[in-house]
Amino acid sequence: MGGPHGGRTANGVGPGVVWTGREGNVGALHHRKWLAAYAAHPRIGEKKAAPTATQQSATWSAGEQSGTAGAQDAVMAELANLNEAYFKKHGFIFICFASGRTAEEMLDLLKVRFENTTEAEIENAAAEQLKITRLRMEKWLRA
Repeated sequence: MGGPHGGRTANGVGPGVVWTGREGNVGALHHRKWLAAYAAHPRIGEKKAAPTATQQSATWSAGEQSGTAGAQDAVMAELANLNEAYFKKHGFIFICFASGRTAEEMLDLLKVRFENTTEAEIENAAAEQLKITRLRMEKWLRA
């Protein structure tokens, strides 16, 4: 049976990973695994799925990012521009737990995190990835 990411363990949660409770052990996974997990996500505000996303993952991403629906064009344009600048600076997409957040809230968070070092952002994104993975595992188990 496939898991929340179509049976892949690109998110690093799999055999040989030390899981230390609800938040997990962010430092236990090698950065390459985190970067591979980030690649499975669309950029915040994008309507198209990431190239490596399964249909189920793409559907969940769209629902999780529903806070961008109906956002003002100026907010979405700024989000897109800052997403691109973040990618150029850090080498991976901006990851945040989008469920329940508006486009404005995600933009504010992106502005704050943009200033961080890449090392700090790998850790921040990993913590957000764990929240996303937990939510998707819960959805998968309910399906």
